[in-house]
Amino acid sequence: MKAIFLFITFMLIINVSNSQIEIEDQSQEPKVEPVSYNGEFMTFGIGMKEDIKAGVVGEQVTLLDVSTSNIYASKSDIDNYKSVSYSLSDEFKNKTYEVIDFEYDYSDILTIKKENSIYYWKVGYTDKYIFNKYLDKIKERFEGKTFIPLHNSSELEVLDGSNHTLKGIDKLKVEKVKFANLGYEYGVVFNINNSFDCIYPNDSYDQPRIFNGEIYESNDNYIAIASKNKYKPTVILIEENEFTKFNDRNKQFIDKIRDRKAQTGMTEKQCRWAWGMPTSSKENIAGYDVVLIYGDVSSGQILYFINDKLELIK
Repeated sequence: MKAIFLFITFMLIINVSNSQIEIEDQSQEPKVEPVSYNGEFMTFGIGMKEDIKAGVVGEQVTLLDVSTSNIYASKSDIDNYKSVSYSLSDEFKNKTYEVIDFEYDYSDILTIKKENSIYYWKVGYTDKYIFNKYLDKIKERFEGKTFIPLHNSSELEVLDGSNHTLKGIDKLKVEKVKFANLGYEYGVVFNINNSFDCIYPNDSYDQPRIFNGEIYESNDNYIAIASKNKYKPTVILIEENEFTKFNDRNKQFIDKIRDRKAQTGMTEKQCRWAWGMPTSSKENIAGYDVVLIYGDVSSGQILYFINDKLELIK
């Protein structure tokens, strides 16, 4: 009996020692499924997801000012840190390429093609470029549309350096959308009424964001135009047909909004239209639901709301 027990134990030891552990290979990153690009962004933004960026494959991109240190002739050159010669700089200034592939390897790499030339571009933070569809989309959205200034009087320094006073009765038609070198960056320029050029700012949150019932999002009926001087305020415009609706929705306080004045009884949204974005905002302060602070707490003005109604101005 003891011999049988030892034999069984011995066989178990042999089977355990000869067994092979199966190891699945899960080291590969999930395949990126591209999201079709519809012209919603000019360049890659910080934090943009890979599936969004992969959607530019098949699109045209114009390289405005791209460093040759970010351009490679082959994938092996990327591995060997061997970028193209600086003598080829003109190939990547104001030249349009087709994007034929996207991959991410610690940085965004676009494979780009022009005629018979193919390059691998590690998109650099300081590189200047534009996906052509973005400008096409801006033209489609705004050329020919007429807007009315939100406020009764707004000052705007236009691109030739002159100052314009935009009145609340003015009708401002976007005659032409252009893309321009602004000195410190490239950007979208609107020609208004064949009279002056101004900037259509397109960085994150540069444009008014309207609450759609779920989230705040951009709305082409509400736009901001700006001067070349980034430190000067933007001017809010409302598409003329939308302005009629805006006027009706805010009929009780429309004159106050347009004169940039806040009055008790106004909603938070109406106050923001009148005074713009607050310096800061707080909730549940001293019995008030929302508190908007404009300027410094000690010397600015503060609006206090209960149930979305302005109760106190200090």
